[in-house]
Amino acid sequence: MIALDPAQFAAHESGALPAPTPIGERTWALALPLPVGPPAYTLVYAFEDAAANAHLLDTGWDLPGSLELLAHGLESIGLALERVESVTATHLHSDHLGLAERIRAASGARVQVHEAEQRGLDEFAVRGVTVPDLHSWGVPEELHDGIAAIVGRTRPEQVTADVLLAHDQLLDIPGREVRVLHTPGHTPGSLSLYEDDVLFTGDLVLPTIFPGVGLGGESDDPLADYLRSLDLVEALGDPLVAPGHGYVFRGLAERTRASRAHQVGRTDEVAAILQDRPDATVWEVASRVTWTGGWESLRGFHQASALSQTAMRMRYTRHTTETGRRA
Repeated sequence: MIALDPAQFAAHESGALPAPTPIGERTWALALPLPVGPPAYTLVYAFEDAAANAHLLDTGWDLPGSLELLAHGLESIGLALERVESVTATHLHSDHLGLAERIRAASGARVQVHEAEQRGLDEFAVRGVTVPDLHSWGVPEELHDGIAAIVGRTRPEQVTADVLLAHDQLLDIPGREVRVLHTPGHTPGSLSLYEDDVLFTGDLVLPTIFPGVGLGGESDDPLADYLRSLDLVEALGDPLVAPGHGYVFRGLAERTRASRAHQVGRTDEVAAILQDRPDATVWEVASRVTWTGGWESLRGFHQASALSQTAMRMRYTRHTTETGRRA
């Protein structure tokens, strides 16, 4: 993979916030910080339309100072927060949708999500975030409170979008042709955008980490959804990839192959563990999985995420064993 901008890449490597980065005609990548990491920041993309108004893809997390940082970043590229016409979120997580309401209040911008993502937002508004049965997962008692607190903080913003988007729809950005691609898997309503030679992937494809799948809303088979979404974007050839985190890069085919191999390989590993120990708990299976930094190194959010992904793969493995169906 080849990074578009050396300065953006260097900031990513050091864990610093990169400066606003031009990635095409009238398009920039801005960075807003995350409360936990890695990754250290979310990339927010600003599109300038024919009337010099701004349209944003994703918003970053609503942290103290983030709205002001966004406003300053827009000013530095000749745009203005009060002239933001639309905010499109790739998915419902707080690091991508968190500032949407405040931006809408500041500018009157319309908020846009995929129609399946609004259903997920509505579900969370009604039932909240469900903390898993950590006892049945085999999680040591002393970790329950910490994991439950982490799960509680993953509740997405309660946002009602002004516009519900569908696959292959063009965004209403005067003078531009930005197309919506429904790319579920990370969440059921995750979307990507495609314009000319640039593919905006949200958390579908990232340059240095592999995203989790099945992380919001209801889906019968999030892993199969994710693999089909990789097939969809891979068919686009070799566009410039503008991800939700990290840095803008060229090398989509290489990264989709790696992402597919990771998801399938990790699932096969869970299946092999279950074949050896069919009654193993989520904790027992997770502790035997080959994590990049090692199981013992996982703490807090990363440990909770590992357990969640293990539980998802165990459900998938048991379902496919029963039905004989595989993604």
